[in-house]
Amino acid sequence: MCGRYAASRDAAALVEVLADLGMTVGEVTDDARAATPSHNVAPTTVRPVLTATAAGVRLTGLSWGLVPPWSKDRRGAARMINARVESVTERPAYRSSLEKRRCLVPADGWFEWRAGEGGKQPYFVHPGPGAPPLLLFAGLYSWWRDTTVPVDPATGEPPWFGSYTILTGPARPDLAWLHDRMPVAVAAGEWRDWLAPGAGARGAADLVASLRSDLADPGRLPLAWHPVDRRVGSVAQDDPGLVVPAAVE
Repeated sequence: MCGRYAASRDAAALVEVLADLGMTVGEVTDDARAATPSHNVAPTTVRPVLTATAAGVRLTGLSWGLVPPWSKDRRGAARMINARVESVTERPAYRSSLEKRRCLVPADGWFEWRAGEGGKQPYFVHPGPGAPPLLLFAGLYSWWRDTTVPVDPATGEPPWFGSYTILTGPARPDLAWLHDRMPVAVAAGEWRDWLAPGAGARGAADLVASLRSDLADPGRLPLAWHPVDRRVGSVAQDDPGLVVPAAVE
């Protein structure tokens, strides 16, 4: 699974590096600008996420942990930070988002823990030599009317709350020693199709099938990894030192 990741670029820096990679961001929302760069992103925090509109690609701030439109409250969000690529087409909580609201989640890399004699050792997995400097995880997002807070005086309606989940799949062979699952990173040639608004059930299933077929190929996306400080296990810790290589304890 992916329960922590690093995203150290602010909105302006993301727009710049995405432009270098061939993606033009046409709109940046205030929520995306307000999201603080983090080396230790935890569930339920608001992060800049790429979505698509009729006008083009938008960078918007969404909360990590999906809240389906029919939810009564946000309490289940922390349990829906990940969606399994093997079953995402079948789960009612994800079906509508998969067909209509797909997103890309920018990340420097992700953290995973491996059990050992001295306890669990965290590792940081990130783009390897020859890879783009930014990972874009396949995600789904949703909009939910937050009836737990006062209505918006301008509309007379409860405000919208946006949230997202990251797709995960079986770990590819070179990473299976670390964990049996990993987030699904979308390759540059697939960004446009994944973001494209709509798709319908069949089109969404085809997109997921394409992602699954690429998961086991280490050559598709070079990755590297190294052990890091165990401080990353605390959500209160957030500094560049968390991604620096450390000795295995």
